[in-house]
Amino acid sequence: MMPAQENNSNLLSGHMKYVTRFRGEVDGEGYPEASMVAKCVLDIVRPQLDNSRHLDIGCWTGGFFSLCQSVTKMSIGLDVQFPPLSVAKKYNSKGRFICASVFLLPFKNSSFNIITLSEVIEHLPVNSEVNALREACRVLSCNGKLFLTTPNMNPLGFWGDPAYFFLGHRHYSLGKLKKILESAGFKIISMRNCGGFFQLLNGILALLYKHLLKKKFITFACLNDLIKKEFYHNGKSWWTSTKIVILAEKIK
Repeated sequence: MMPAQENNSNLLSGHMKYVTRFRGEVDGEGYPEASMVAKCVLDIVRPQLDNSRHLDIGCWTGGFFSLCQSVTKMSIGLDVQFPPLSVAKKYNSKGRFICASVFLLPFKNSSFNIITLSEVIEHLPVNSEVNALREACRVLSCNGKLFLTTPNMNPLGFWGDPAYFFLGHRHYSLGKLKKILESAGFKIISMRNCGGFFQLLNGILALLYKHLLKKKFITFACLNDLIKKEFYHNGKSWWTSTKIVILAEKIK
């Protein structure tokens, strides 16, 4: 037992070093509305969230969390950094938020029916994904569900993501995700390809506004409509999708 605890402590220390440079740069401050991408993702996972005990890991400023909270029996938002949580609490006074690490979740075994990790796994320290997901597995009930979204490892995905080249923003293939999830005690129930060119364009515009213009970016209405069509397009191919959306089940 002790070696595992020591290993988790080392990972937590490494994770804190990894995120320190982003401290104070809070996306979405002053703009509590969830993005169109978050709304589309909610529609996909809604059947699993209905009347559930839910943990949103990496909730950041709470945009996606607030959407989930409207349909769950109980939701808790968790993030490793306090500044974004303070923004989340500001706009959601009834929300329950905890500042903690995914590697040391402050919950008893089998506390939740479903865990969401929306755009989180790619921000964890390199090669720590299995450890993080094993801890998530611990706090899930028997046959509990894990809902995960992450950037797709295809040419459209990484060529349209400046952070891939400048910040080491990781993208994943389905094969790699399957291996990670199985190693952590999950099996994939369903997978779909989502997103596309317009979702990438929206992300690039947001980066330009934030880092070059130093202004708050609000997605144009016409772009929202196009993003929505991309997410709801059934049978979207790997080549033209930017995100992988996975629903997995705890098996051990």
